[in-house]
Amino acid sequence: ALQGPEGAPSAALERLARDIAVHVVASSPSQLHSVAEQAALRSGPTAGSPLLHLQPFALDEDKSVGEWLGERAKEAGGDIRVRAFMRMQVGGELESAVAK
Repeated sequence: ALQGPEGAPSAALERLARDIAVHVVASSPSQLHSVAEQAALRSGPTAGSPLLHLQPFALDEDKSVGEWLGERAKEAGGDIRVRAFMRMQVGGELESAVAK
């Protein structure tokens, strides 16, 4: 679940959600930080981290997911947060994470 700023164009948020979904499929994050912790996580990518906001973003590995979201938030004129995600693998278990 992606939360964007009030009045943000839904098409733009849908694109962001799709990009995050691509990352979740490619990188298998297993945890989210609380909203308060997410703001402090824009310090660079950490390969191998299970934390979504610390992982190198699959579509731009020079940035962490947190850095990438921070840039998109500036463009949208407000805060963008990943509140939850689910990842399902054929033959595997359903994995989900929800922000605290």
